[in-house]
Amino acid sequence: MIPFLKKQLFLEFHGAPPIDKDGDFVITPERPEWGAWLGSIRRHYGEPGVQSTIKCCRILRKTRWPSDLSLAQSVTKMATSGTATATASADRA
Repeated sequence: MIPFLKKQLFLEFHGAPPIDKDGDFVITPERPEWGAWLGSIRRHYGEPGVQSTIKCCRILRKTRWPSDLSLAQSVTKMATSGTATATASADRA
């Protein structure tokens, strides 16, 4: 639990898609993560992989964002810096 809190890994779950019984994120077309995952699937499996995913209307993944997406790192950094700012403000109050 301590590494989870120290590394602020809980930020991955703030505003996140639902999680299934196996602990996977359930990413559906209306989610902001959908397009990023389709791009990742396209890079790894080509257009047939994308079409298959679209037919299923959901993606199950252990992480909210694809690891090959630079946005994943920037979103995590923004969330972490926002949390640090809020914590600092609360400490001053």
